[in-house]
Amino acid sequence: MGAGTYNFEIEQGSTFSRTITFKQSDGTAMDLTGYGIRGQMRVYLDSPTIIFTFTFTITSPYTLGIVGWSMTSVETAAIPSKQYVYDVELYQVGSPEVVDRCMEGVITVSGEVTR
Repeated sequence: MGAGTYNFEIEQGSTFSRTITFKQSDGTAMDLTGYGIRGQMRVYLDSPTIIFTFTFTITSPYTLGIVGWSMTSVETAAIPSKQYVYDVELYQVGSPEVVDRCMEGVITVSGEVTR
């Protein structure tokens, strides 16, 4: 599976949540049993500083391929407004060499006025 590009906006100070559905090449749901998901956000690709490490939750039953992706309003409020790069990786638990970058792109954090 190649990484799909998905650029989006996070509103500073607001709760962020998305649902990702992983599918096989034939369009059927991917069984996520035995997999984990990780992702990070940085100012630029080679930046040594991690701006945020995302939290993902695989929905039961794992055979549906559904993953929740969220950030609290407190977490988004702490991120300065600007553009960042991110990616999301699917990895096989217990086999750190089995990794598939499934999403990547640019996140724009829009500034919060009401605080």
